[in-house]
Amino acid sequence: MNGDRPEEDDEREMTREPTDIALFIDWENLKWSLRDIGRVANISSILDAARERGRVVVARAYADWQQSGHHLDPPNLYRAGISPVYIPSRGGEGKVIKNSADIKLAVDTIDYAHTFPHVKTFVIVSGDADLVHLATYLRMQGKFVIAIGVSGASSSHLSDSVDEFLLYDIDIEPTARQREPVRQGAQEKRALQRMFNNLLTVVKREARDGQGVSFSSIAGEMRHRYDFQPRRIGVAGFKQFMQDAENQGVIKIVTEGMQDFAYLPEHLEAIERQEEEEGSQSQPEDDNATVKLTDLDPVDMRRFLGAIANLESKSKYLRMPYVVANLRSSSTLPNLSRAQLKALLKDALDEGVFSPGSREVKSHATGEPMELDTIELNRSHLLVQQALSAEGVEAEAAV
Repeated sequence: MNGDRPEEDDEREMTREPTDIALFIDWENLKWSLRDIGRVANISSILDAARERGRVVVARAYADWQQSGHHLDPPNLYRAGISPVYIPSRGGEGKVIKNSADIKLAVDTIDYAHTFPHVKTFVIVSGDADLVHLATYLRMQGKFVIAIGVSGASSSHLSDSVDEFLLYDIDIEPTARQREPVRQGAQEKRALQRMFNNLLTVVKREARDGQGVSFSSIAGEMRHRYDFQPRRIGVAGFKQFMQDAENQGVIKIVTEGMQDFAYLPEHLEAIERQEEEEGSQSQPEDDNATVKLTDLDPVDMRRFLGAIANLESKSKYLRMPYVVANLRSSSTLPNLSRAQLKALLKDALDEGVFSPGSREVKSHATGEPMELDTIELNRSHLLVQQALSAEGVEAEAAV
């Protein structure tokens, strides 16, 4: 029997001073390790895992942001409060610079440990064995070191060299099948329902014009105003609490730009209706959102075009704003923001993947006829044929 009692843990959480935490992410290591197992990095989940252990006072991510596969990420990291640090992966004459991100991450971490001695906990997101010496050094300086790696891509030497080692795909973002069941008695169930009510209050208060509220904002409010502590309500963590709330119909979760947002269900439905009926095919609202079809890897291309083909099978016609709204609500490409999705659709239209059209309908507001710009998949386009053919093969294999 485990000697730690939940009520004793709760008392310690309530009385201890918040621990200052520094978060350093080897972005390339994390992103490609997750891609190998069919996953996408979720910034909200990483930040929440760190914030459950204290107050994040610095957060940095290291990569060659000019490299294909990474160049779309900095704006989304900035929005989440993580500073992207550019590390060139190639030197003169195009020669590869080995371990450049690891070296810069290690140097910055050591510098931060000396410059800000009050920071006692360091979270290093990487499974790379090259960081063993960094972890050992930080512990010698009296720091508490946490590492976050990915299953099948993490060094056992690193896990043995830190105070706490977490696997992203099991401890941070487990699938529903991987979740460990948490016992809930009558008291925990009542407390959980109260927290659902508190969550609803927060989302209603923080939503602006029916838009979503970031998980980071909600988590801060819940912990500050309602003393949110997962064990008290019988859940493993904040993310599971939010997923349970969605299952109960309290909220709707949308993942875009690698961040999670909570919407009131009726607000999200209203946004989709408005986008379908009144949305304009304007330029992306973010000038930096220059996303092209060539930025998608084959897996994302199949998801993107397969989702649109599925929309066509359910709708009389498609409009760009309606497609964007559905791609967002279904989290089809969770690494892209709304502005990036708009830019991607525009590029697909320019490249002939979509065929433009028009349709006359009655305005719901005035009853007068109005002309709408529409799009449809150009099924003679090679990209569309390849994507839908692959989708069909995968669907048959899954049966």
